Amino acid sequence: MREASVAKSAADQARVIAETASATKQAEATRDLELKKAEYLGTVQREKANADKAYDIQTNIMEQQATAERVKVERIRKEEETKVQQAEIARRENELIATVLKPSEIERKRIETIAEANRQRAVLEATGQAES
Repeated sequence: MREASVAKSAADQARVIAETASATKQAEATRDLELKKAEYLGTVQREKANADKAYDIQTNIMEQQATAERVKVERIRKEEETKVQQAEIARRENELIATVLKPSEIERKRIETIAEANRQRAVLEATGQAES
C-alpha cells in the first residue's frame, strides 16, 4: 500500500510538473504571440505615420503648385490688362490726332494760305500803285 501511495505521489508529482511545464510553455507561447502582435502593431503604426506624413507632404506640394499656377494666371491677366490699356492709349492718341491735331493743321495751312494770298495781293497792289 505504501508503494502504491509512493507511486501515486510520484505520478501526481510528475503530473504537476508536466502541467507546470505545459502551463509555462503556454504562457511563453502567449507572451511570444503578444510580442509579435505588439511588434506588428508598431510596424503598422509606423507605416501609417509615414503614409500620413507623405500625404501631408504631397498635399503641401500640390498647394504650392496651385499657388504657383494662380500667380502665373494673375501675372498673365495683368500683362493682358496692360496690353489692353496700351491699346486704349494708342487709340486715344490716334483719336486726338484725328480730332485735334489734323483740324489744327488744316486751320494753320488755311491761315498760312490766306496770309500768303494777302501778302501777294499787297505786293501786287503796291507794284500796281508804283507803276501807276
